[in-house]
Amino acid sequence: MKKVLFITNIPSPYRNDFFNVLGRFIDLTVVFEAESASDQGIQFNWNASDVKGYKAIFLKKGNIEENKLNTKIFKYLRMKWDYIIVANYAYRTEMAAIIYLKLHRISYIHEIDGGAIKKENTLKRKLKQWLISGADNYFSPSEKSDDFLIYYGANKEKIIRYPFTSIWNKQILGNPKSVEEKKYIRTKLGIKETKVIIGVGQLIQRKGWDVLINIANKIDAGIYIVGEGEQRTEYEKAIQINKITNVHFTGFLDRDMTTLYYQSADVFVLPTRYDIWGLVINEALANGIPVIATNKCVAALELINESNGILVQEDDKIQLMDAINYILNNEVVKARMAHSVIETIKSYTIESMVKKHLDFIYKDLK
Repeated sequence: MKKVLFITNIPSPYRNDFFNVLGRFIDLTVVFEAESASDQGIQFNWNASDVKGYKAIFLKKGNIEENKLNTKIFKYLRMKWDYIIVANYAYRTEMAAIIYLKLHRISYIHEIDGGAIKKENTLKRKLKQWLISGADNYFSPSEKSDDFLIYYGANKEKIIRYPFTSIWNKQILGNPKSVEEKKYIRTKLGIKETKVIIGVGQLIQRKGWDVLINIANKIDAGIYIVGEGEQRTEYEKAIQINKITNVHFTGFLDRDMTTLYYQSADVFVLPTRYDIWGLVINEALANGIPVIATNKCVAALELINESNGILVQEDDKIQLMDAINYILNNEVVKARMAHSVIETIKSYTIESMVKKHLDFIYKDLK
């Protein structure tokens, strides 16, 4: 059985699911920098008892400290592994791990959850190029992410495409929820509107909820935003000042409750200004609802097309409003897109994500 070390920042439910399944087929050790990042507004309903298929090691208890180097990482890098996979490069500890592997000429794989090229100064770009270049192979979830890796020095021939996701095959709806089923779910959730928009994500400036709130008075639908964050008070003041009555904040919800909100909705909206992936896109598709997202969301660029949703420019209120109203007010288009989204997401499951990694790890047995 292959012995594999995976280095990443903190545990999350979707990664834990992936590790548990992957660990059935390999001898897997995952080194986490810390237990959580709740001080950054990242909340996960996760605990150590969820680890069932692999060995989990935490370099630090409590919240991650991005700018501090934890030298405990070197102990694990000196051990013998068939494969080492490093999932980040920007945190000090993982940055030090990459430098150590480079200096000691130890083979490793660099895995990313997504990536987009940004404007930056020359020094920062050169540092990223040095850190990202030189891996033996790369796991990348999209064409846009491939471009990111190549820009920073990765060899195109060494890139392996994998489906990044948080969805099990069993969580993908066989068919979109019917009108009657949606009505029942809305009653259960206390939703009174006959048309519903769902948004999921942190209430922070980067997610662009202010753009959606600014056009809320021109949309005939209830807008439900699932999540919590530092901008909530500001958004609530804007709603009060502008006498907006159709925007509702649910706060942070667990997966089951969030799923109900997805399935109650006519359309999913993510007006983000920047997301290197955006797993909420996967989740929305799995729940059979059309997606409207900006061209700054890598998951949307990879998964959304005219058959299952609409891409809009970031910060463009008119485009966003027109896209929402187009889907909400066209039952034929909405139904067609709802069926298409399910077909789109069928290959983006945890099972297929595991298989892609195993195909590479055991490639020598083929």
